[in-house]
Amino acid sequence: MITQSIQFSNGTTLPVIAVYGKNELIQNAYRECFEIRFSIGDVTLEGLSSLAEPENLSELILTERDDETDEITAQFSHYNFTIVTGMGMKTAPEDGSKFFFLSVAQRSDSELLMERLERDNEDIQSAL
Repeated sequence: MITQSIQFSNGTTLPVIAVYGKNELIQNAYRECFEIRFSIGDVTLEGLSSLAEPENLSELILTERDDETDEITAQFSHYNFTIVTGMGMKTAPEDGSKFFFLSVAQRSDSELLMERLERDNEDIQSAL
């Protein structure tokens, strides 16, 4: 059996039920978005809320592991998913089970460039 986990930028690793990706219009831009689903037994809503901060979402590492061999079968790094678009508890329509979810969207390259230019400008202004 293959299990999945996600590691946040602060080093916290949690098992996940599933991660769904899609493109969606968020803040007037089409963005790559993830809905990350967690078992209610693996995290609390308060714990999830504390992870839903930009500094914890700058790099997300998704790992798939074969439980029988303990071998990593796939690993993916995703960067700049720092826009939180939703968080809470849902009920799966397939079987009625409840789960927590965290929905995030990726910041665009132009947004990251503007942020870096603003920081550089502030550094120059403070040096003068």
